[in-house]
Amino acid sequence: MNIAIIGSRDFRDKELVERILAKELTNINVKVITGGARGVDIWVEEFCKKDCTPCKIIRPIDPANKLDYIFRNVEIITLADKIIAFWGGKSKGTKFVIDYAKARRKNLKIIKK
Repeated sequence: MNIAIIGSRDFRDKELVERILAKELTNINVKVITGGARGVDIWVEEFCKKDCTPCKIIRPIDPANKLDYIFRNVEIITLADKIIAFWGGKSKGTKFVIDYAKARRKNLKIIKK
């Protein structure tokens, strides 16, 4: 199962993220997909390294091009069987992922702070 775990850079509760990850990543057949951004995405990478959970990082091809972030987010959602989104309530990127996942009828869990 591919689980996309993404989050807003303004989501500051690293302990909550780690608790959710410990609970959600118990299946040995799990592969995590994340976007490599600072904050939640980096915490996810760190957790996966410590936990020996496979983690695919999909970064924008050209970080200077804002459209590449949308393309990256679409790719992440397309590859995911389940999405866990940590949202601080402000990030347009995380909001896009949430809305896109809902439109695609993906299994979506939103953690708000």
